[in-house]
Amino acid sequence: MYGTPLLSELLKETDIAVVTEHWLLPEQMNFLQSIDSNFKSYGLSDTRISLEPERRVCNRGFGGLAILWRKEINISKQFGSKNHLRPNDRGEILEPFIVDKDLVSINSQAWAKGGTSTFVSKTGNGSLIDHMFIESRRVDCVEECSTLDDNYLNVSDHLPIRIRYRTPLLVREHAGNPYAVNWKKCSAAQLTRYSSQVSALLREPFPRNTDTANVDHLQCLVNNIVEATRTASKDTLPSKKYRPYLKPYWNAGQVKAFHKTMRERRVVWIQDGRPRGSQFQSYRDYKRCKRDFRRELDQARHEYEQSEFQSLQQAAEIDSGTFYRAVRARKITRRETSEIKVNGEISRDPDINRAAWTAHYSELAQFSTKPIFDETHKLYIESEVTRMRTDSYTNANTVCREYIVTKEVSSALKEMKNGKAGGHDHLIVEHLRYGGTINFPHRLQQGFRSNCGSITAAFTVREAVFHHFEISTTVFAAFLDNAKAFNSVWVNGLLYKLYHLGFNGKIWRLLQNSFEDVSACVLYEGKRGEPYKVMQGVGQGRTLSSWMFLIMIDELISNLDSSLLGLHIHDIHIPSVFLADDTLLLSCSVGNIQRLLDIVFEFSCKWRLNYNSTKSSLLRFCNSRKKFTPEIQCKLGDQKIAWVTQKEYAGIILTPTLQCDEDIKRSCAKGRRSLNSLISVGIHDGGMNPITSSKLVETIVQPVILYGSELWGAPTLKSQEDLRKTQRYAARRCQGFEKTSPTLATTRALGMLDICGEVEQKKLIFWNKLCSAINKTFYLTMNDGQL
Repeated sequence: MYGTPLLSELLKETDIAVVTEHWLLPEQMNFLQSIDSNFKSYGLSDTRISLEPERRVCNRGFGGLAILWRKEINISKQFGSKNHLRPNDRGEILEPFIVDKDLVSINSQAWAKGGTSTFVSKTGNGSLIDHMFIESRRVDCVEECSTLDDNYLNVSDHLPIRIRYRTPLLVREHAGNPYAVNWKKCSAAQLTRYSSQVSALLREPFPRNTDTANVDHLQCLVNNIVEATRTASKDTLPSKKYRPYLKPYWNAGQVKAFHKTMRERRVVWIQDGRPRGSQFQSYRDYKRCKRDFRRELDQARHEYEQSEFQSLQQAAEIDSGTFYRAVRARKITRRETSEIKVNGEISRDPDINRAAWTAHYSELAQFSTKPIFDETHKLYIESEVTRMRTDSYTNANTVCREYIVTKEVSSALKEMKNGKAGGHDHLIVEHLRYGGTINFPHRLQQGFRSNCGSITAAFTVREAVFHHFEISTTVFAAFLDNAKAFNSVWVNGLLYKLYHLGFNGKIWRLLQNSFEDVSACVLYEGKRGEPYKVMQGVGQGRTLSSWMFLIMIDELISNLDSSLLGLHIHDIHIPSVFLADDTLLLSCSVGNIQRLLDIVFEFSCKWRLNYNSTKSSLLRFCNSRKKFTPEIQCKLGDQKIAWVTQKEYAGIILTPTLQCDEDIKRSCAKGRRSLNSLISVGIHDGGMNPITSSKLVETIVQPVILYGSELWGAPTLKSQEDLRKTQRYAARRCQGFEKTSPTLATTRALGMLDICGEVEQKKLIFWNKLCSAINKTFYLTMNDGQL
């Protein structure tokens, strides 16, 4: 990054800059933000660069890549005749990548301006080793490409390449929320003023004559509440503000003075004819001044980072909220893009993309029709729903005999979570909070239930299969994909089931009214698309959506259970395990799996569910390592389902023998990636205090590694050693130790428990959860040595 002075000058007349640098290290990504406050940036570092600074002298890696673009512009995110040399080892690695990604080297084309070389060695020989690659379908977007001549500010042996684009690029600045409130900085006095102003604005929203109240009056009330809430919050509460990045340390110490001296010596060297070699005084003076400038710049950067690390450490001891906000701000994250494929063509136009998303969701919201759906049943349900509406006026649900009171609304608001995103009106839970027994669901449903979830679903599957392993029985499983489950729920079918579940009075009409004449729109790049009618679906993320979806498929679980097909463990029957919309069928024979699939298919035709056979799969569990060749093909309707050798279920890898080694291997890899994302935060040599770093590892990295560890029944010694290696790797990184440092010292010095002991502790906690659960749905006979 020593070419920053030249880059700063070039940025004055540049909209987008791309930089490649051997020494672009992982912990220096935040430096990109400080080069020019008018630019945003994104960079990637070669992961093969040694994380230990002492090894970087002999292993500088293959370089890093960064892109910088002006904040005010809209960014849409084979070799030519000039490249005539035979590729070296790096070129042979690069060429397959270029072919695979369909890229073109722009600056090596004959029409590109400038010389035929971008690098000059110490001996004076030039070569074309720097390339600006563009996807072949976008070559016509390049108006100009040129390799710039050497400049007095250039301290590198490489020459910069500049291109001019005539198309918007990928990354866009989101419009933001004009009503975003910084709730953490709201004082009690401000909240009081906010509440008072909301009350004043809502004193008389519309006439209170309940005899004439209708849907229009309710909509008027909602609009008044929204407007009053937004107005009051904007007038009385502190808002969130964007803070641009500044150059953090260029004015520190003697950086500018050393930089000036280096430039002067370079001018003298140029005047002498740019001689190279230690026998030339001007060359020696220029190189010495360059080293002095680099050393001073490194020192200034180090002091700045240390002050930042100190601030983080103080926040870690005093205010955990500030600490983790700072950590998230410094982590290396992916940027969103606004490029999508529309009718086979890449589009970066926000209006076209907004219209495309509107068309997609509008089609998804239309009533589903398929030849396999039961039309006779559809007509019957529609006639029943019409009758139910009439009958509902004479039904009196207990829940609707009394008026809803303020206490009930307040209690409901307290149970809602803070910090969740709002809709197009920009209102969230905090705006409202500060402004003022049925045998359901089925025991085999693990989604959206207290004390249930992904781990318990996977536990049920594993223990059921292990039981059959003990009696030398093979188990077959069908994993079914319910395509766009929430968005394709049949509304009349749902209302029919609600009525027979006991919601048959006023509450039923309220729910029915909530589905009538519903429209939606796409919010994209801060603007709303054209509204469209919503004819089906319960919508993802809504409070009642998950509960309604469970009602819709509860009968399917009962049908599977009453079939008596599936697995039997003493008096427990497990034909299936449901995790929300994920459907898993289990049986000891392929024939029974097909019968269970027929039950699912019949139900899906009757109640208009969309199971996707191409994304569904079959897996055989067997306590033998013999190769399995399926002879029988199962079908969902007339569509075949493919057999697989392993399957990810509930975030856990399931293999035919249910060994956990593959899952542990993947968890260790994910943990190392999570740790590497914290390099820019300060988890490296010379970074944050090791104790603070270990706290980050414990709260951010360790949960990634230990996800699903409750189910790691009997890890092999190799898998246990992999876990310990990953923990030692993290401990050394926290303390800046070398790889050859003592094994136990790295973890004990930070007070880390042995990670295999952490796994056993999680198993005990999970076992206690099972034993203390009120609902014994997942109670199964345990295998010796499995948990």
